[in-house]
Amino acid sequence: MSNEAVIEKIETIQKKQLRYKLIFGSVLGVICLIYFFTFAMFVDKFPPIFFVIEMITAPIIFVMFFLLNRISFGLIKGGFAKQSEFSAIIAVMKHDDVDTKPGKIQDRLK
Repeated sequence: MSNEAVIEKIETIQKKQLRYKLIFGSVLGVICLIYFFTFAMFVDKFPPIFFVIEMITAPIIFVMFFLLNRISFGLIKGGFAKQSEFSAIIAVMKHDDVDTKPGKIQDRLK
């Protein structure tokens, strides 16, 4: 495989991971906004179980913001690892390679 083809595949993986990261982060942000605006309603008008569920899931969602690279890379790894052309590249990449230049990742392949 030529160098340009490898770099192109690495860039494809990085763009897909960034896209997943943005989508997943946006969904988590919207959930946090919904939690913020429904907090008082859950305390006043709904059964206590809704408030308890919100209080348990809010810290989990907050922690997920810090793990977005790992989560998005896990999703990418699951999708691309089955394709033979990407499997060697995915095996070398790490979760925080989304911001790494493709040339450095290509050097690790050798």
